[in-house]
Amino acid sequence: MNKKIPVMPAAAREVEAARVAKLSVRPDLDIADLQGAIKEGLMAFSCATGLVVIAEMMEQELARVVGPKGKHDPERAAERNGSAPGSVVLGSRTVPVRRPRAVRTDGSGEVGDQGVLFVLDGSKALAAGVQRVFGDRALVQRCQLHKRRNVGGYLPQGYAASVDRQLAKAFADTDAERGLKVAKGIAAQLDQPVRVLAPLAMAAGDAASYPEYVAAAKATQAWVAWQSGPPADVVTLAAEALELWETNVVSYSWYWLCLWPLIAVRLARGQLAEALEAGRQLLVPPQQRLPDELESMVQSAIAAWDNTERDLAGQRLGEALVLAQRLRYA
Repeated sequence: MNKKIPVMPAAAREVEAARVAKLSVRPDLDIADLQGAIKEGLMAFSCATGLVVIAEMMEQELARVVGPKGKHDPERAAERNGSAPGSVVLGSRTVPVRRPRAVRTDGSGEVGDQGVLFVLDGSKALAAGVQRVFGDRALVQRCQLHKRRNVGGYLPQGYAASVDRQLAKAFADTDAERGLKVAKGIAAQLDQPVRVLAPLAMAAGDAASYPEYVAAAKATQAWVAWQSGPPADVVTLAAEALELWETNVVSYSWYWLCLWPLIAVRLARGQLAEALEAGRQLLVPPQQRLPDELESMVQSAIAAWDNTERDLAGQRLGEALVLAQRLRYA
C-alpha cells in the first residue's frame, strides 16, 4: 500500500528547523540546506541542524574574542582572519566544516594556538607520548570517568557506589583547590587499611622467619607508594622485595606484585630500558603465567625493544600497564 507523507511548507520548514536548533531564523545559516535535509529524513535533518548549531557556537565564541561582527572596537585585542578547514563527527560520519580564525592585533599570532587539550586515561606512557609529540603545547587532563571506574573496580559493590558519589562531587566542584583536597582525602581514606596492615604483615613475617611474607608486604607497600607516595619509595621497596624473594629457598611466583608499580614508575621517568627489564622478569619461570592478552603485549614490547623500535616498545609496554590495571594485576 502506498502512503503519502505530507511535505512541510517551505516557510514552516525554516521555522521548525530553527526551533529545533534553538536559533532565530537567519539567512546566513543555510536554511535551504535544512529544507533539503528534512526531505531526506530525520538523520539528515538532525545532522544539518547540528551543523547549524556548531556554526552558531563558533560564531559566538569568535564574537566573544574579537567582538560582534561589523562593530568597530578600538580596544579589541584580536580580529577576524578568515577561516580554516576542520571536521566534526555527526551521525557516525566525519563532516567537513570551516573553522573561523582570529589573530591578535599585536602580531603575536593566532588566537587559540596556546595549546592542545588531551583528555586521556591513566596511561603514563600515552601521556609521555603526547608530551614528546606536542611538547609544551600539550595540556593533559585525566579522564574523570576512567578514574571513577578504575577506583570503583577495586572496591566492594556497596562501598564503590558511595566512593563514586564522593568522587563525582569532588570532580564537579567549581572550586578546583577544594575539589582536589576532597579527592586527596578520599585517596587517603582508601589507602589507610593497606598502609596499616602491610607493616603488620611484614613484622609478622619477620618474626616467623618467613622472608617471602616480608617481601610480599614490601611489594604491597610499593604499590601503595605508587598510588600516593614518592616514586623513589616504589623503586626502593620493589628492589627490597625482589632481593628477598630471589634469596629465598622457596621460589615465589608472584613478582608482579611489585613489578607493575616498578614498570609504571620507570615509564613515567622515561627509563624505558629499566621498565622493560622489569617486564622481562614477569615472563621468567616460575612466575605466575599472565593472561594471554597481557603476556602477548609484554612480549610485543620486548620484541620491539630488541628490534631497536624504542617508541613502539614504550607504547606497547604502556598499553600492557593499562591492561594490567584493568585486570587488577596493578
